[in-house]
Order: sequence, then C-alpha cells, then structure tokens
Amino acid sequence: RFRIAEARMLGGRDRELLEAVRDIALADALVLLDINPASMSPKPAPLSVAATGHPLPGRCHAPVDLLHERLHIPSIPGVLERLSAHVQQGGSDEELEKIIRHDMALTLAVLRLVNSPLYAVKAGAPGGLGSVHGAVSIVGGRQLAALALAATKLGQQAVHNLHGLPLEEFWQHSLMTACLARSLARQVGAEDADAHFTAGLLHDLGRLLMVERLGAGMVSLYAHAESRGVPFHDAERDVLGFDHGAVGAALLRRWSIDERLAVAVEEHHALDAGDVGSEFAAVVAVADFMARALGYGYWGDLQAMPPAKGAWSQLGVPVRALGTVAREAYAEYEKALFVFGPDRSGTSRAA
Repeated sequence: RFRIAEARMLGGRDRELLEAVRDIALADALVLLDINPASMSPKPAPLSVAATGHPLPGRCHAPVDLLHERLHIPSIPGVLERLSAHVQQGGSDEELEKIIRHDMALTLAVLRLVNSPLYAVKAGAPGGLGSVHGAVSIVGGRQLAALALAATKLGQQAVHNLHGLPLEEFWQHSLMTACLARSLARQVGAEDADAHFTAGLLHDLGRLLMVERLGAGMVSLYAHAESRGVPFHDAERDVLGFDHGAVGAALLRRWSIDERLAVAVEEHHALDAGDVGSEFAAVVAVADFMARALGYGYWGDLQAMPPAKGAWSQLGVPVRALGTVAREAYAEYEKALFVFGPDRSGTSRAA
C-alpha cells in the first residue's frame, strides 16, 4: 500500500501523516493476526481488475455527457429489509437517519428530494442541503422513510453492470471514508460533521457512473493503471481529460445538492488542495488516504498516497489525534456492518 508513497519526496507534514497512519495500519494488522482465524471472516483483499481489450474512445467526453441516462445505484445488502421494517414498525427518526446515511443510494435519493423545488424553499440552505439529518427534519421521518423506500426499490429494478468489478469493495471503501471524514470533522471543530460524512460517502460516486456509462473500456483502463502502479484518478485524467471527482460533482450540481459536497467530491484528488480552500475537500482527501492506508482500497486501486499538497496542513489536526480518528471510524463502520452485512456472529474487527 505504501510502496509508491515511500519512494516519493514528501514534505515534513505529509511524511508525518504517512508514518502515523502506517503505524495505525500495522497495529491493526497485528491485532488481527492475534485473532483465531477459525472464528472470524476477514475482509477479503480487493480483487485485481482484468483487462478486457476494449479501448476507451479518448478525450471525446465531458463529465456532463455521462449524466444523460437514469442513474442506477444498488443499495447495500440488507438495507431494503431494514428500511421496510422501519416503515412497518414506525421506528424513530434517529433510527431512520442511521439507516439512510450509511447507504449511498438512499442518501442520494433523499438529498435529491429535499433539494428539489418541492422542498427547496423549506430547506433554505445556501448552496443546497447536504445532510440526512437536515432532510429528516424538513420532510419528517415517516414520510421520508416511505419516499426513500419507494425510490430505492425503483433503483433496484435495473441491473447495475460493473463488468465484474465487486460492488462490495466499493461500498466498504466509501463507508470507511465517510466514517473517517466525520471523525476528522469533529477533530477540526466543524459545525456539520454529518455533511462531512455525506461528502465522504459520495466522494467516488463518479467512478460508478464512469464504469456504467463507458463500460469495459473503463475496466481496461483501470487494469492498465494497476499494472503500471498508477493511481486510477491519474489514469482517468490522462485518457479522458477529467477524473471521477468531476463526474460526481457534475451530478450533485445537476441535482442542486449542497455545493460544499460538490466541491469536496470534485477536489478530493486536486493537484493542490491548498489552492481550493475547502475544508470539506481537505477532510475528504485525508479520509480517502486513511481508508486506503488502513486496507480499504478497491478494484486494485490500493496505493495509499498522502493527499495533495496542503490538505493535511490545512486541517491542523495533531498527529496524536489520528488514533482516535481511526478508532471512532472503525466503531461506526462495524455498527453498519452489523446492521447491513452478512451474519458475522463470532467475528470481530480491531478497533
């Protein structure tokens, strides 16, 4: 994970970040090695992608060209059953928030709804609303649960073609990045940690769109990048002229969702996050790096590189706080796995 990063010249703060997170990852690995393998189901290593021989057409697309058709994003396993039970039993708004905020499809559905003309005046948030908590308070838990359930069931009717790429790996990375982003936001004293969580959850949304719209050629591009040890976002820029962040941001702006989220999604792989000036982008950039460093890469994009120059320094989080950030993120991630994942009785994960 750290091979490429260790070979590059890094500034003092970035080197400090790299070494601190590597130590956390090593400590986590040592704990896992002490657990009886017969009593646990370890997270599988991300699969390498396979080249298909289908080339991309080159720089003939813009991000908005990938938004014309309906977007189909499947929900994580178990979420529909959980949401259906909530609707039938009339659960609390707090329980509803927990269900929605951990699932990308549900989060997008409710944010699109509350930022539509139906609720825009009520929302009153400059640049749009960006948190599930805000959506629940505006629409009301019971109504929002029913609407979210209907929207998600509609999305499940279409087959989401990822050309053999495992969706579970993508979901695990997105969720861990979201959990880390919330914890980092708390460390910097951000007022809206929930919106930072949403930004982390949605940061790689554009990659799903690119694979679905551009097909096997996109998979071949990633396979070629993996074989050369090139980060996937660099390969995207080289061939298409933009990366998945630009695609995800274009979708969020089309749906008038919180501009802070759009900027974070667009700039989390910025060449110099210091020029962006967005706390959201800096938080997501560091959270994305930490997720990969802790073993939550996906589709063969495994290398952990510290975020673009300026992001870590911009946050001003002390290195000694990173252990707390990781522990909080692990705890929330494990809760989500317990609710939505397969039966994990008798298993545990280092926290």
